[in-house]
Amino acid sequence: MKLLRQAKTDSFSGKAFFIFLIRFFPALANMLVLIYYSRQLDEAVYGTYQNYWVRTYVLSAVGAMGLQGFLMTYNAEFIAALVRKLSVRSYALGLLWMVAVSAVFAYLEFYDTSVPLFVSFFFLLAYIVTIILESVHFVNKNFGFILLVNLLYTLGFCWLHYSAVNSGGFDMQYLLFYLLILLSVRAIVYISPVPAMLRKHGDIVLDKPLTEIRKLWLHLGVYDITQFLFKYIDKFIMSLVLTAELSAIYYNGSQDIPFLSLLLGAAGSAALMQLADKRVEDKDEYTVTLLKRSSRLLSCIVFPVFFFFLVFRTELFTVLLSEKYIPAIPVFFVSVMAVPLRAYSFTTILQNRHKGGIINAGSVADIVIACALMYPLYLWLGLPGVALSFVVSSYLQGGFYLYHTSRLLDRPVASLLPAGNWLVKLIIFGLLFIGIHYFLSEGYSDEIVLICGIVLLMVVSIAAIAVELKLQSNEQPDTKA
Repeated sequence: MKLLRQAKTDSFSGKAFFIFLIRFFPALANMLVLIYYSRQLDEAVYGTYQNYWVRTYVLSAVGAMGLQGFLMTYNAEFIAALVRKLSVRSYALGLLWMVAVSAVFAYLEFYDTSVPLFVSFFFLLAYIVTIILESVHFVNKNFGFILLVNLLYTLGFCWLHYSAVNSGGFDMQYLLFYLLILLSVRAIVYISPVPAMLRKHGDIVLDKPLTEIRKLWLHLGVYDITQFLFKYIDKFIMSLVLTAELSAIYYNGSQDIPFLSLLLGAAGSAALMQLADKRVEDKDEYTVTLLKRSSRLLSCIVFPVFFFFLVFRTELFTVLLSEKYIPAIPVFFVSVMAVPLRAYSFTTILQNRHKGGIINAGSVADIVIACALMYPLYLWLGLPGVALSFVVSSYLQGGFYLYHTSRLLDRPVASLLPAGNWLVKLIIFGLLFIGIHYFLSEGYSDEIVLICGIVLLMVVSIAAIAVELKLQSNEQPDTKA
């Protein structure tokens, strides 16, 4: 069996690294703004600002119609052939849909925040176009180009947010207008090389029926929308039933750890690209091998990050976000419990095999279960109970996807997971982080404890990755991943 040797020689790790690095800079900018604005703005103003972005994320998912995830399912040659195959009517309907969603967004924001209609309209439209075009460049493996564009965008994003606070008073309309200019420039830069990329694959003919392709696209569109709803629906509901100050507290406490989402997204996208490009005799075995190897690598970062945020949570809030967000710590503690799930890409195999119906069933059930549990758990535990409802539903969703993946591949669930590898890491990392935090917290300030925790996180993650790569490189071809 040559499957493991094939997995080793493929460029999965390189693809995942570049995808993560590319998405790292915008996520870093958002995190820096979150920290800075949490300290500089009062809770009500900060909550209003974040609400604008929550609606941007949700409606951009609606406007993009799942195209960003759909494009990552195929290779560059297939996408070029599909672009030529689609009719003018299809493009007109797609553009009309984006315009309609952007108009709804502009209307909502005008009456909620008084942001001018044209600013919000073009803001969302540029955002939608950007995320779709970025996927096109990913598929064409233009990693260096995307990295440079995102780095420049990040610098501009941070500078605009800093100047908005330090220019004589925070003006959200002023900030959003200049962010619109920045987004528009990025969209124009992204679209410029697209015609040349399409001409590069001009002789490729589409080898799948449009009905099958359209079915997958519709499934992925529903999935993307439900994923964004799951991520933000609790914040949206809290913004309706709580004061602006309490809403800001819940928002900061229930924050998804951005780099872990990027990490899982990068690994999943790289795996999809790898499976789309790869031709092997036993595809099932190769797919499981690739996914388990990626999960072992992911756990080298996900598990240390989990214990770091769990153990050093108090220092994180008091030092970075200021003491006014201490009430958010219990919410954060509960939210972090879902982090270990990030070590596995549950939908990659299902998406590769075009099982969009299963993916959507799990995604919709995720939201329904979370919303059903939200109120009773809130009555029991308060705001942490709201966060717990989403943690419980996330674990149930993971089990649902694993069950259907095992049926699809006709394999037991245990064979899909590197459970032994994970267990060893959880024990080692848990003892290490808890022990060092206990030692540091006895005699040092919160600032020193946090700095030492960050250094520990970096050292442990790098060492774990090095050891894991060494172990995988030394495995024999007939060794299971």
